Amino acid sequence: MDIKKALSYTAIGFLLTLIEFNLTLNGATVNVTPDFIGWLLLFLAFDKFGGYMAGRDYLKWCFLALVIVKACEWVISVFHIGIGVPTVIGLIINLAEMVIMFLFFGVLEKVTRDVCPEKESTVRTLKIINLALMLGIVVLGILFALTESTAFAALVILVGVAALVAAIVTAVVLFQIRKTAMAEQ
Repeated sequence: MDIKKALSYTAIGFLLTLIEFNLTLNGATVNVTPDFIGWLLLFLAFDKFGGYMAGRDYLKWCFLALVIVKACEWVISVFHIGIGVPTVIGLIINLAEMVIMFLFFGVLEKVTRDVCPEKESTVRTLKIINLALMLGIVVLGILFALTESTAFAALVILVGVAALVAAIVTAVVLFQIRKTAMAEQ
């Protein structure tokens, strides 16, 4: 069990799954922080958490499934393949990501309880904040797609900025927990 490495993978993976940084060159837009790399890091963190993941093998395979799905989405977007992800399927994928992240945050709470108990309530709070913001982005994105209202577009941007801040705070907290784990060894 290598909690330090698992927490590093998790912090970086979490950021990559929630942050989208697009670069546009010659009219082509590429996400330079692809989700599939974040999910791959979470997949790699799974075994490093050891006993904390006992009975949660389904999460490992969910991470792997999301690696594949998100890699396909990224390749389609990079190479401008004429296949788009239907809105309903995209919604199902987003909801699956939220459920998986919620379950994984439960594991992080247990790790935090053992490694850095003073941060447990912080991790629990961050779980709720991150999931609420993810849900907010999905719901507002759907409302914007249906209405094309600039008000919903503005709300999506505001919630997106809040989600970015929450993701960064979450990563910082995970690195603080990692630092505590290193100090104990």
